[in-house]
Amino acid sequence: NDDFDWKEHLKYLNDLSVYYCPILFFVICCLNGICCSMLKVEPMGKPLDIYIEKNIINDIVNITNKPYEENEASNNVIADHIRAISFMISDGIIPSNEGRGYVLRRIIRRALRHGYSLGMREPFLYKLVQSVSNVMGNHYKELINNQSNIVSILKGEEEGFMRTLDNGMHIL
Repeated sequence: NDDFDWKEHLKYLNDLSVYYCPILFFVICCLNGICCSMLKVEPMGKPLDIYIEKNIINDIVNITNKPYEENEASNNVIADHIRAISFMISDGIIPSNEGRGYVLRRIIRRALRHGYSLGMREPFLYKLVQSVSNVMGNHYKELINNQSNIVSILKGEEEGFMRTLDNGMHIL
């Protein structure tokens, strides 16, 4: 129907879902991107920054002591990756050299490289697990129930990769 305003409808669903159902909010964000691509219109801003990533990004800025505006890309990557990391470990995936564990390891290392570019020379991602639990824990109880496990696995992986990075930097 040519008279139907998809963009206005998505905005309504987005506003509704932010307050009532974060899972629906993620679906709406995905639909927003797909519909805007199909209709060749601009998306409605960055809704994830507003609702989910804002709290996580604030904690990243506090940990790194680097302003968001000057490091927007790295902050967004770290915020996105710490969510994925937390959910993956909560689901029982552990870093390894094959399969899903390898994907997790790559996500952790990419987030750490962005942290390294922000001056972080010590493990820091594990400190952000609490932020993810605070934002998403009401709807995903596994995050709260497995938080100590997530922190210990993530911290161990971070420490190992930081040693590798430091050794590599000394060689260069």
